[in-house]
Amino acid sequence: MRPLLPCFALMATLLWTPFPASSQETPDQTPGDLFAEGYRHLTGQGVPKDATRAAASFLEAARMGEPQAQFQLGIMFMDGLAVPRDLLWAWFWLDRAHDHPDLPDAARQLAQGRLATATLLLTADQKRRLGIN
Repeated sequence: MRPLLPCFALMATLLWTPFPASSQETPDQTPGDLFAEGYRHLTGQGVPKDATRAAASFLEAARMGEPQAQFQLGIMFMDGLAVPRDLLWAWFWLDRAHDHPDLPDAARQLAQGRLATATLLLTADQKRRLGIN
């Protein structure tokens, strides 16, 4: 994982970004359950398509360390799908997903490509905040 410079405002925003709670959440949901719920809402498999609910589920699972949720959330931030387009958050989540040993190889390759693109698009100040060159 690439080192991040201390940026408490960035981390506070990450940890307390308001998303609507999923009506299906229960205290005993695993990160994998939350990812699956988010994916169903993202794709409309058995539930109405709802990218905002997908983002909420992905965010909760990503905070718990689920690499596929981190990957999906990074893509959503990069594309501005149900969340504001934000290359800092996209890079943050894609980097974590990319470095996680449980991320499937195909997703890792996609994350690597998206990280390269995001790195090119980041401003010098954003790169400094992330601790990258």
